[in-house]
Amino acid sequence: MVNSNIPSKECLEDLLHLFEPESKLQTLTEVPILPAAGFSYIFKWNPECRNEKDWRSDGYRWVQGATKTVTSKSGAKCTKYYFKTQVENRSVTDDSFQKRAIVCPKLYPNRVLIRYLGDEKSAKRLAHGNSKNPNKNFTRTKDSELQKLKMEKDKYPVKVYSERLVEALVKNVTDERQNVDVVRDLKQVQNTMHRERVKARLGDDEIYHLIELKEETDFIQDIVISPFPIVTCFSEGKNCNILFLIQYIRTYYL
Repeated sequence: MVNSNIPSKECLEDLLHLFEPESKLQTLTEVPILPAAGFSYIFKWNPECRNEKDWRSDGYRWVQGATKTVTSKSGAKCTKYYFKTQVENRSVTDDSFQKRAIVCPKLYPNRVLIRYLGDEKSAKRLAHGNSKNPNKNFTRTKDSELQKLKMEKDKYPVKVYSERLVEALVKNVTDERQNVDVVRDLKQVQNTMHRERVKARLGDDEIYHLIELKEETDFIQDIVISPFPIVTCFSEGKNCNILFLIQYIRTYYL
């Protein structure tokens, strides 16, 4: 049952007014952890830090529902996001505690209005769906932290993981923020960097260039694109054949 404190319909202009200074709604550059129902704020991000999605990581387990595009009286396009708390698997949610957000880039660039409605007591701490330990609570790592890992995809995961832990120690990250602001474990670092390496495989231009070389020379004998890019080359000699198997190391963990 939906909490009676959660409005079913809301006036867009009233929500947009909350962005204005006279509303006295606080503007934060750091996302609060586990805020209570009734709390509202404006998150302001820095495009250079690639943290425009950090507001999604607040310590709760949310399932995003509807996303609506609405137009203000001035003609500005805005997007509204609706979230419900996850209580079991992703198909089971609870309406009694919700998060709602709205962005209007034309009127209020680099800002998002976030509100928590209902009763936060219904929110549950749950393990990850793939976790072997059902008692281990899962918390979503903020997006900007994962973006940093992607930018360092060519480094050793162990080294990157150690650097992140040292950085958190130097910044004196509190226990409350640890699960959101710092990478979860080495496996998360490995998986994130691996996915980014896969995206960085041979592009269309490089593949076309390889095919041209194959047609122009006798050295490249075979080209395999999937699941991993492999180029087989050999040159015949008097006593032996030399077989070169080139497999791009960036598709593997370092």
